[in-house]
Amino acid sequence: MRGGSRAERENGGADTKAAIVGAGIAGLATAVALKKEKTSCVVYERAQEVREVGAGLAIWANGVNALKHLGVKPEVIAAGSVLDHAITMNHRGKVLDRTDIGALGRRHGAECICVPRGELQRILLEAVGAERIHIGANCARVEQGPEHVTTYFDNLSCAVADFVVAADGMRSTVRKQLHPDSQPRFAGYRAWRGVVVGAFGGLPPRTTLLILARGCQAGIFPCGSNRVYWFATQNGASNPTQSPEGRKLAVLKAFHGWPAPFPEIIDATAPDNTLENDILDLKPLDAWGSGRITFAGDSIHGMTPNLGQGAALALEDAVVLGRCVRSGDSIEHALRKYENVRRKRAAWIAVASRRVGFLLQNQNPITVLLLRSFQSTRLAHMQTKRFLNQLFEFA
Repeated sequence: MRGGSRAERENGGADTKAAIVGAGIAGLATAVALKKEKTSCVVYERAQEVREVGAGLAIWANGVNALKHLGVKPEVIAAGSVLDHAITMNHRGKVLDRTDIGALGRRHGAECICVPRGELQRILLEAVGAERIHIGANCARVEQGPEHVTTYFDNLSCAVADFVVAADGMRSTVRKQLHPDSQPRFAGYRAWRGVVVGAFGGLPPRTTLLILARGCQAGIFPCGSNRVYWFATQNGASNPTQSPEGRKLAVLKAFHGWPAPFPEIIDATAPDNTLENDILDLKPLDAWGSGRITFAGDSIHGMTPNLGQGAALALEDAVVLGRCVRSGDSIEHALRKYENVRRKRAAWIAVASRRVGFLLQNQNPITVLLLRSFQSTRLAHMQTKRFLNQLFEFA
């Protein structure tokens, strides 16, 4: 039997219970936020274990401020690397831009960092508590009643809660139910990623490098103790049938002769640690949830990685949702308030990220020449700083 009065449950009191679908960054961060705000929650994960999926994560100042609100910032900082500078160059090694992202971050009260995704997941999982995670629970559908939501799973079990937060990724089962026309769309290019242990010459300390060419780009980030995270993108779809060795050979061939230390970093990465996937995103929606159901993270605003904001926005979602649920409003009102706060910012960043990707992946030689020429100008530097200040703003 569920304890507490209906009024307590309706107004986000200690007896309110949430069901969170998905134990990725968004789901775990949401659970931490709700726990911090004295709201009971259980996380349901379809996999048989909560494991690392991905390589490294750049988390800019806005995301680090969200980590501070969640109470896990010191642990995440310790597991990652602080970034002070960002250098953009072309594939011949010519520097196009230098940005003091450390100074921009301090202006907003936080560092910019890169952390292994698995470390962030581990820290959030420890903050949630393993007893709140149910694995092997693949959501099949949700059904709303006047006072609760029931989540049904493939194993024929179900869970009853006062509200549901769908954090089940870009291919969200819950989003398909509420928004059947919302489907992931291919951005036109694929990405390789990896994390490697080692020291590499040519990589300045506390600095991220972005290297650009026609139809492709690459990035290098220090990512925790003696670790480096790298990514590379190229126009065209991925080849899911390739072996790990095939993936590594493909990226080595595609980026042969690029500035050091990028080829050396790829060569030092184990084939099994070389990931490849198509880049997808979601078209922003005018409405998110309904009734006692809402969304967080990629399940509702999945975006291309060009601005490094996927994880940061999921962390922001968690903080805002926790505060709205604890505000004293009815559950449905609190969820709509959360969505109204988050929807405009998430859509702005998602659209901007797709546009940036379109420019960076452009193959037209004249367009690329004009773009590279503009990137070296003072006006471009000023616009970059102004845009990053907007990006880093999270109150």
